[in-house]
Amino acid sequence: MEQLRAWRLCDDADLIRVGVALQEALVNAIEHGCLEVHTAMTQDDFGSRQRGLQQRRRQPPYSDRQVYVRAHLTAEAATITIRDDGPGFDPTIPPDRTDPDNLLRMPGRGWALIRTFLDDVQFNDVGNEITLVKRKKL
Repeated sequence: MEQLRAWRLCDDADLIRVGVALQEALVNAIEHGCLEVHTAMTQDDFGSRQRGLQQRRRQPPYSDRQVYVRAHLTAEAATITIRDDGPGFDPTIPPDRTDPDNLLRMPGRGWALIRTFLDDVQFNDVGNEITLVKRKKL
């Protein structure tokens, strides 16, 4: 975030949006990718969800997985790639991002925010890598 500000790629409002999108992408990589905690498992109460996440964090193969982040900044854009060691998912079946309810529901909320706040979002074929692009406003 400091580099986006230093390169003057974003104003303060966009910095907040990019930060939210990055947080969503990282949480997805950790929880859904590495730990394979799926939407149905996260619909329980907060305490049950946290206990399930803690259990997975200590249990192989989940505990052995990592998340990798690569950022490339130019005067025109920031490109951030986040990949996890999880099995991936089918990125061709996203939630309906035109549905405003997806911003309020946990399943699909992250995707809706990411796609709303960034200029370009791409997944690899496996679904375990996301590339986020934020272009400098002219």
